[in-house]
Amino acid sequence: MLYVLCYPKLSRADSEWIEAFRRIHEPGRAELVRAHVTLVFGVCSIEIGALTSLATEIASRETAFDVAFDHVDSHEDRARAVYKLLLVACEGGEQLARLHRQFYSGPLRPELWADVPFQAHMTLATASSLDSILDARQQAQNLLLPIRGTIDAIDVAAIVDGKLSDVLRIQLGG
Repeated sequence: MLYVLCYPKLSRADSEWIEAFRRIHEPGRAELVRAHVTLVFGVCSIEIGALTSLATEIASRETAFDVAFDHVDSHEDRARAVYKLLLVACEGGEQLARLHRQFYSGPLRPELWADVPFQAHMTLATASSLDSILDARQQAQNLLLPIRGTIDAIDVAAIVDGKLSDVLRIQLGG
């Protein structure tokens, strides 16, 4: 499975709080990957070389931009029977959505989850019960929002044997 991710550059305090929260509320994913925004969700219809070429082309047309995560939202992922707690981007959200659309406007179009609109976010928690997500949401109220950062690169990654491997980091703007 191949992914394209953005790792926002955040303050040390914000990054530490988010990672500590994720270690409690989604320990498996927190161990697999640090906090990120997913632009391409687990695709297998494209070869890694073609995806890195596409990512390089898309990144060359974009420049670094500021991002601010200003609210928490919950989401039910019916396909996977889990609930998620999301830290949603307001500022920079449209740029992230544009990047997402660019990836899925070409060879990845058949893998687009048409029933789930893209929302620029970082996942803070996953749980199999709504009560667990509501508990996590209550705890997330301690987070001082907005959380501000910068997106200056996109990363192509692959999951191989249950581990995430970074394939290529591409700076925005070429």
